Amino acid sequence: RGGGRGAQGAQGNESDDELKYGDKPDELYDAQLDEKDEKWVSDRYLKHARRNSDAVLNCPACFTVLCFDCQRHAYYPNQYRAMFVQNCKVMLKQTTRPVKGDTDPDAVYHEVHCASCDLNIAVRDPDEVYHFFNVLPSEKSGDQTQKKRVKVH
Repeated sequence: RGGGRGAQGAQGNESDDELKYGDKPDELYDAQLDEKDEKWVSDRYLKHARRNSDAVLNCPACFTVLCFDCQRHAYYPNQYRAMFVQNCKVMLKQTTRPVKGDTDPDAVYHEVHCASCDLNIAVRDPDEVYHFFNVLPSEKSGDQTQKKRVKVH
């Protein structure tokens, strides 16, 4: 009989209504799950880590990843630009004009919102470059492995 713990009869025999573990495979168990999860993370995220990006950008409201490959603005350290984004939706009916001093004063910029929570996070210019201003940046790609350890005495 299958193993398992159940009620014992008066004479020490197993009861007929005993639960039999091992009779049916556990529907929620997958022996290959760790390998599948590792492959999914590698395929989706780690291939982006090899790029020379200034940061990984996340939505500050819901922490959804928005961009793996971006360049920090030369004068405004909390602004980034990127060409390849994800989890972003361009609001084609919501436009804005560039600020004073822009090279093309007639350009029209479209608002960009987080696809998960609808927060306004960026604008897209006529060349389809995304300019992020309301994001949560990560450490620079690879910075954590290059930091020098400081000994505390």
